[in-house]
Amino acid sequence: MVHGNLASDQQEVLLSASRLLQAMVDVISSDGWLNLALLAMEVSQMVTQGMWERDSLLLQLPHFTKELAKKCQEKSIVTVFDFVEMEDDESDERHELLQMSEPQLMDIAHFCDRYPNIDLTYEVLDGGNVRAGDDVSLQVTLERDLEGRTEVGPVFAPRYPKAKEEGWWLVVGDTRATNY
Repeated sequence: MVHGNLASDQQEVLLSASRLLQAMVDVISSDGWLNLALLAMEVSQMVTQGMWERDSLLLQLPHFTKELAKKCQEKSIVTVFDFVEMEDDESDERHELLQMSEPQLMDIAHFCDRYPNIDLTYEVLDGGNVRAGDDVSLQVTLERDLEGRTEVGPVFAPRYPKAKEEGWWLVVGDTRATNY
C-alpha cells in the first residue's frame, strides 16, 4: 500500500515541479537573471525526461540502458543526432551494436523520426553593434522537418506521469555579461 502512495506522490510532485519551473523561468528571466533562467530551463528538461544532466543523451531513446549508451559512446555516438546519422549501410553495425528485437528497433526508429531537428535563423533588424541592455528588434525563423507529419504530438518522456506537449524557450542574451 505504501508503494502506491509513493508512486502517486511522485507523480504529483513531478507535475507540480514542471509548473513551478515554468513559473521560475518566467520570473527569473523577467528580472534579467539569464544564467539562473538557463539553469531552471535545464532542470525542467531533466524533470520531463527523468534524467540528470550528466546522463547520456542517448538514454532518451527507448530501450537504451547506461551500458548500451556507454558502448555507443565508445564508437563516438553520443547524441541522438549521431545515432540517426549512422549511414544506412551501417545498419548491420547498428543491429550488432543494439542487439534488440525488431519491435524494439521499430520503437527506436519511431522515436528518431519524431526527434525535433529545428533550424533557427535570425536577423538583427536596424542594428549592427549590439551590447547587453540594448533594445533590439530581431526576426527569428524556426524551421522543422516534420517527416511527412502534420502535427508534432507529445514528447517521448516515459518517466513523466502524463502526456506532455513540447515547449520551447527563445533566449537572447550574453551569459558573460552578468554574474547571475
